[in-house]
Amino acid sequence: MTNEGRRGRILRGAKRIARYVFDDEEQARAVYGLGEELGLFWLGGMIAADTAVLDEKLREKKAQGNAA
Repeated sequence: MTNEGRRGRILRGAKRIARYVFDDEEQARAVYGLGEELGLFWLGGMIAADTAVLDEKLREKKAQGNAA
């Protein structure tokens, strides 16, 4: 299996992550406060995310919300 199959695409920068998570680049500042919750990391001095990890974390959050 290639790395591509194990991981998602890497997003670099708060605006790209905000667009992916919130469908709104204006939410870029919110991304920094969610770093640990969403499995974000730093890459080359920029906040970054693996889309496969983001998808999993968002699924977990949705399931927790439905269980409440």
